[in-house]
Amino acid sequence: MNLSFVVIKSTFKLLLLTALLSLGAQPSLAQSGDSIFYDPRTGLTWQQRGDDVLRSWEEAALFCRDIVLANKSDWRLPSVKELNSIVDRWRNSGAFNPIFFPGTRSDYWSFTPSADNPNDAWAVNFGIGLVYTMLSTQKLHTRCVR
Repeated sequence: MNLSFVVIKSTFKLLLLTALLSLGAQPSLAQSGDSIFYDPRTGLTWQQRGDDVLRSWEEAALFCRDIVLANKSDWRLPSVKELNSIVDRWRNSGAFNPIFFPGTRSDYWSFTPSADNPNDAWAVNFGIGLVYTMLSTQKLHTRCVR
């Protein structure tokens, strides 16, 4: 699938969510001792807050595989498409919604490897909403999904 198509499709989804929120619709926030966010648009449940530990791509994948949140253990590192679905490019300061994802830092790993270079993987910068590839040994933040 063409990445520009993914970005356009995700931008449309974010526009739709923004419109629904302005009309008073509220995505479900499910909390069970751990901070999680349920996105009704995608059916995905997200780790709401990270732990501020920087990890390589492999370390991030292992962290998500091993984490238990809200009594669930089937967490994983999101695909680049999934991670891009929570980017909010309409915000003036940071490309994320601080209500749903407080404490968000800039760069997060996705589980999607680069097709061009086996040593790279896709990442998302939530400071400006940029999707890019990075050397997988570099240390970035981690946000898990299920």
